[in-house]
Amino acid sequence: MAISLLLASAMLYVRWLTPGEPALAQWAVAFVLVAYGLFGGAMRGQIPAFMSVELANAALLGAYGLLWTGTRSFDRRAPRTVYALIAPLAWVVLVQFPPLSDSMVDRVIVISTMISVLLVLSIVQLARRRALASKPRQTLVGLLSVALLVNLGRIIFAPSQVSGGQVLLFTDPSMAWLGMVGVAMAMFICFILVLMVRERSELIYKSAALLDPLTGALNRRGFLERSLSAAMAGGPCAAMVCDLDRFKQVNDRFGHAAGDRLLALFSDVLHERLRQSDVVARIGGEEFAAVLPGADLARAREVAARVQGAFAEASAKLGLTDGAGLLVGTVSIGLAVTVLPPDAGADQIETGLQDLIAQADRALYGAKAAGRNRIETGEAFRSSPGTAAGAA
Repeated sequence: MAISLLLASAMLYVRWLTPGEPALAQWAVAFVLVAYGLFGGAMRGQIPAFMSVELANAALLGAYGLLWTGTRSFDRRAPRTVYALIAPLAWVVLVQFPPLSDSMVDRVIVISTMISVLLVLSIVQLARRRALASKPRQTLVGLLSVALLVNLGRIIFAPSQVSGGQVLLFTDPSMAWLGMVGVAMAMFICFILVLMVRERSELIYKSAALLDPLTGALNRRGFLERSLSAAMAGGPCAAMVCDLDRFKQVNDRFGHAAGDRLLALFSDVLHERLRQSDVVARIGGEEFAAVLPGADLARAREVAARVQGAFAEASAKLGLTDGAGLLVGTVSIGLAVTVLPPDAGADQIETGLQDLIAQADRALYGAKAAGRNRIETGEAFRSSPGTAAGAA
């Protein structure tokens, strides 16, 4: 019990250090409930049965329920904390009636079944977010799976766990090892939960250094890192460099706040019209870039045309007007394509990408020189990465 309270205190301390993580509060309360559940079980026969049977087991069920709702909160899903009360309340009601009121074996079977269901919910929640997979997360799935197997074993061997109206786990000295294992697992689970939170915090700080705060797109540094990772498989690859036309005039006519809205809107259009595997960034004031792994010239042209159309439509919906009329945003786009060798090293791929983006940037200047609101294409590379052909 004392260890569970210490673990709860540790959770609350980490919650104080990481106020933006609501899951920690739920997990802290879970450890407090575990402490009371263990205390009630150990004091069975010395305190009223309602406190040692109904309330103590209800507290354990509440703890497992909060473990599950805490994982939902951690994954930024609706926590449904009230759902954690269903199993404890059901338990308190069920033990008032036969057969649970008369049979300790039946009580062991029912509570072990309830705990198993709650453990399955936690395991499923942790396993379903594969994109968030990490070693601490995988370790927690393993620990909870072991706890699930233990509870399933309790269901199968329930008759052997009861003797003389007492649960042997709390009365038989030979079962002390199982209690020690349980305490060790609780400490390990607490440690893993804290690791998950700290890992999340570090990832957020790292990601923030790679993002443009206004648009949420990658910044230039993030663009270079993610593009290299996305293109490592080799094969066809396209680059698109975009520049919002006459953006200074937008700021002068409608104000800088309107200009910021237009930049954020264009970023949204890019993310909506491109694939998740494509890499999108704001690389300058009103200049954006994207790398499209696996895309050929036809695909890149199609995407660029869709981006132009969607941006014009979305900007008109902003309803920004002045004496000169409604603001309809236009964008000039430069494209370039290449084929990256699948067996190339990171340095060669990086050089190829730099040349590819430079080629698209030259094509963009051609689009602006030709009157803006155009798509111009740089000539495709026909040699190895690092050798660029001239702009068309």
